[in-house]
Amino acid sequence: MRKKKPILTESDLDLLSSKFATKDDLKKLGAGVVSEVNKLLVRQTIRLEGKAMELEDKFEKKVTDLKSDFLNEIDPVLKEVTASREERKILAIKFSEHTDQLEKINKHLGLPTQN
Repeated sequence: MRKKKPILTESDLDLLSSKFATKDDLKKLGAGVVSEVNKLLVRQTIRLEGKAMELEDKFEKKVTDLKSDFLNEIDPVLKEVTASREERKILAIKFSEHTDQLEKINKHLGLPTQN
């Protein structure tokens, strides 16, 4: 003997659909979840971009401060180098003048000159 399959009535289907989610219900829920996740991602992206800009500003300030400190430390050294170069030029001119004077004196006294 064959078993009879139970038949669901309209009221049974209404009861089931009120207790369990339908495919359309799940699609709507999924769309809502996707929408909320997208909103959260946008908010998080904005927050992260703000933090990135903040970090970039801090980095730029640190680099500027470091550069300023470096230039403040190296400035006296560069001034000393410049002064030294100018002094060497002056000394070279004086040396040349003294050499010329010595040659003239040696020539006047009849002493041999060094070339």
